[in-house]
Amino acid sequence: RAAPRPLVVLLLFGLHDGPGLDLRPLYRKALQRIFAERKSELTAGSLAVKAHPAANGAEEAAFVDGLRDDLPVPVLPLLHGLNLEFMLPQLRPDYVIAGLCGGLPIVRRLGVGRAIAIAEMIDAYLDEHSDERAAVHEFLRGIEIW
Repeated sequence: RAAPRPLVVLLLFGLHDGPGLDLRPLYRKALQRIFAERKSELTAGSLAVKAHPAANGAEEAAFVDGLRDDLPVPVLPLLHGLNLEFMLPQLRPDYVIAGLCGGLPIVRRLGVGRAIAIAEMIDAYLDEHSDERAAVHEFLRGIEIW
């Protein structure tokens, strides 16, 4: 709560998508792009990374350490397992970003911060599931794409 503002929360719902597909480079590249494109908007703030509650922690900790080298803002892990519906109103983030995860509609419904989907994650998903474009479009209704 005391982190520099604006506070961006990344909902990290996995570093792997199926056998062998490593999403870390995609997340890192997307975050570097977002913080470069929105430098004037985000540089004075911080990024908090909330890993999925079922994550083992070691991989996510290494990922957060790598982000500290990549991004021009403090990067903080959110290690608390508290449910998003309870945690987000306490943190009052300015932005909540994620891939195509169920947390974004929760952010939209709660009205705590701007719900933002990561363009690279959407594109990667649609490359593998092109027949789901209509469903993805409906899922993203009311959610910004960066």
